Parts: sequence; structure tokens; C-alpha cells
Amino acid sequence: MLKFLWPTHCLICLQTVAASPIEHLCLPCFDLLPWNTPACTRCAQPLPIAQPYCAHCLSKAVHQQRSTILFNYTSPISDWIQAAKFEASFLHCHLLGQLLSHTLAQRSTPWPECVLPIPLHPRRLRARGYNQAIEIARTVCTRFGIPMDKHSLQRHRYQQPQSQLPLKERKGNVNNSFKLQQPLCISHIALLDDVSTSGSTLDAASRALLLHGPLELEYWCIAKPF
Repeated sequence: MLKFLWPTHCLICLQTVAASPIEHLCLPCFDLLPWNTPACTRCAQPLPIAQPYCAHCLSKAVHQQRSTILFNYTSPISDWIQAAKFEASFLHCHLLGQLLSHTLAQRSTPWPECVLPIPLHPRRLRARGYNQAIEIARTVCTRFGIPMDKHSLQRHRYQQPQSQLPLKERKGNVNNSFKLQQPLCISHIALLDDVSTSGSTLDAASRALLLHGPLELEYWCIAKPF
């Protein structure tokens, strides 16, 4: 009844949304988003044709067993992420969580036992007032009934924001930035972040987790600039 009285409108074309899997997006605009497909199932690198793994993942070991990165980091996705990250737009956090949930709903592999959103340093969290990764994860975890762990993984070293650094400096910037506050009694975890640019943040978080024993790791991200 509420949707009939106050129908939602597409954020892109402003038309009334009807028969779409995502709130605030009409089906034609949903289909035209910069989807990252086909892609390597392990690192999510785009592939020219659909196949399980890219050449890099076939030849070199990586921390994660599976990666889901929905989009190339271009407009409108980049605009929505900026709104979610810096403008306290919880509408966009929810929208991005819906888009991630829509893709994850198509999986045929076992679900992780919990989701760990990439944490902010307490100093940055106080300044921003919220962690957009937690807000995105909230939508996903509610949809699928997966526990979210906001406390075990902590960012204990304050550093310059990754977005302000050139790619070659990002790995060193986040080295040893994460630590586990308490042991994990599970073996399958999804690390969730909004953007993976160089992969350094997810790599540093994975190293902190794997110091305490073997884990099956997944990466869930909204976008990456390919």
C-alpha cells in the first residue's frame, strides 16, 4: 500500500520503479550498471570469456578462495560509494547492500559463517560517525541471516587514507594495521569492503586473520577500478 501511495523513483532516470529487484533502481538502469562480469571467481579480475580462474590465480597462491566484486568503479557506482562513504547517505549504503545481496543470492557455494566489515581506525570512526562497510554489511547480513562481527578485527594503526596515496605506496601504508582482539571459533569468513583499489587493505586484514590459523576467506566488495 505504501509503495502504491508513495512509489519510489529510479535514482538514475527518475522514472517510477516497478518490477525491479532493487529499490530505487528501475530494471533498465539496473541492467546498464557497470557490472564486473565475467570475472575470475578467486580474485574477481575481469575476464574476456567466462571461466573459473584468471592466469594469475592459476599460477600464484592468494589468501582468498573466492571474491565477489560487483562493479567497475565508474559512475554511477563511484558516486553512490562516495555518498555512502563521506555524505552519511544511509540510503546509498542500503542500496549498495541490496546490489551485493542480489548477486550473492545466486551463489551455489556454502555461505560463510560470519561477515567481517573492514574496520576504521577509532580516530577516523569518531570523525566520520559511522563505518560505511558496516552499514552495507547490515543489509546483506539481514537478508541472509549471517552474523556480522564488528569487534574481533580491529584497525590499531592510524594511517593516511588509502584514497590519498598513489598505488605503489598503499601496501606499505596498511601493513600491520589490523589485529584480532579475540580468537575466532569459525573457519569460513567473508571480509567486506566498499572499494578495493590496490587490494592492499584486504590483503593486510587477511594476514592478520591468518596469523591465528588457516581460514577459508572470501572477499565481498562493491567496486574496483579495473
